[in-house]
Amino acid sequence: MRLLPILFIFFVLPVSAQVYKWTDENGVTHFGSQPPAGQQNEVTIRKSAPGTASVPSSRTIPSEQNQNPDRPPEKVPAAPTLADLERAAAQRACELAKSELASAERMLTLALSIDQSGPMADHRRNQVDLWQRRVRIECLGVE
Repeated sequence: MRLLPILFIFFVLPVSAQVYKWTDENGVTHFGSQPPAGQQNEVTIRKSAPGTASVPSSRTIPSEQNQNPDRPPEKVPAAPTLADLERAAAQRACELAKSELASAERMLTLALSIDQSGPMADHRRNQVDLWQRRVRIECLGVE
């Protein structure tokens, strides 16, 4: 029990440390827990979940041939809209369902070549039926 407060202090103190960032004379950026002589830049580390960064709709592309100040900068095409992404996802789901149907049909052909009325052939027929329904559902309005 006496060890618990000591362990708590031992683990809490390093968490409250500051992070310093500096660039040396060669242009190399360094991070450390001690500030360099004459520089006191503190780095704030933000917490964020994966995929939460915002992406601008268009960005300027630096290029060597775009150095003419009279010419406007080239733009990257805008990010796809949600509707575009949904259409692409629906198309991919349709393609995957068709692929699974083709696979199930091949497996049924194999099962029928071994045994026409066995439980494996029945299972394969059920799989073909399932994927035929999935193709109808997933490909509705896509094609």
